[in-house]
Amino acid sequence: MHKTIKINGMIGIIWPVIFLIFSACKDKGKTENNVGKATEITIVPTKNGYVAKKSFKNMDTFFSVSVGIAKKAKQFGKFSLCSQKLKEELNRLEKLMSSHNSEGDVYSFNTADSGWIQLSKDTFKVISIAMEISEKSKGAFDITWKTLHKLYDFKKTKWQPPSKDTVKKLLQQTGFRNLELDKDNLRIKKSISGLTIDLGGIAKGYALEKLSQILLECGFPNHIVNGGGDMVIRGSHPDRSWTVQIRNPRKKEMALPLGKITDMAVVTSGDYERYFIYKEERYSHIIDPRTGFPSKNIVSVTVTGKDAIRSDAIATAIFVLGKNKGIEFIETISGYECLLFDENLKVFKSSGFDKSWKSGNNHNF
Repeated sequence: MHKTIKINGMIGIIWPVIFLIFSACKDKGKTENNVGKATEITIVPTKNGYVAKKSFKNMDTFFSVSVGIAKKAKQFGKFSLCSQKLKEELNRLEKLMSSHNSEGDVYSFNTADSGWIQLSKDTFKVISIAMEISEKSKGAFDITWKTLHKLYDFKKTKWQPPSKDTVKKLLQQTGFRNLELDKDNLRIKKSISGLTIDLGGIAKGYALEKLSQILLECGFPNHIVNGGGDMVIRGSHPDRSWTVQIRNPRKKEMALPLGKITDMAVVTSGDYERYFIYKEERYSHIIDPRTGFPSKNIVSVTVTGKDAIRSDAIATAIFVLGKNKGIEFIETISGYECLLFDENLKVFKSSGFDKSWKSGNNHNF
């Protein structure tokens, strides 16, 4: 049984799609008194040190950071100060990339009728990579789908699928090829009126990378940054390598062990967190931007890769493309692998998936 020390507050437990397994230990926990009142940190003692954890709520997502600390280091106060930098960075990115913040880049673009819109370096980078994945996936990933978003408000208790005519009309205001980027001046403009963008399918991956970079700069090379189950994993746990599992998307009590991992991103897209059941049919929140209707035939996709931002977009693209075309797609991109569950919960993998893990599991339930 782990012994947890709570510093100035309680932190709830989040059950992500991909979760950590910490080894049991008998060490007694210790705290430092110089942790600020605004900080909520959980310290988990391990055999050879501690894992310090901090949680945040941003971008409509729960983020958590787990940092491995050697027993003699006792860097809790330092981690507390670093946590404040993480929070500030999340706030900054959310402001830039939220479609609801009137001071942000995305809001400015969406509310403009025409002409060039100046972007921050961060937003321009995210949109540039989004365009890259859109091109490679032939539109299976497309940030211009936002116009369709209002048709899929699953919070409505009496929601029903939109008509084909309604979707067809709104599709005329979408299409990544209707975006033009000015790399030299970090600008963007739309070629058709009414086109809007949503970075929800890629901004979280970028945020994970930025938080990881801050932790490295703070002197914490051993960490996991988790955003709603998507992760950037660096270094190792104080006792061993980090270990992860993938939950069965239809059976929470079952999990698929992947093995030891380090210096990699692990991102999942699935139909089980946000969906609506209409006349016994499940409608996912992941929309096929080419048709305007929810994607089907895949239950979840997990992508491993060298960075979270591309992994985030690639996972969505595979979900939209389906099993066969999705795996064909990722096979063309070096440095990324995937594992997916089809509608029958059968597991399929890209050719290099098993090689990317140290455990050598067959990855079957």
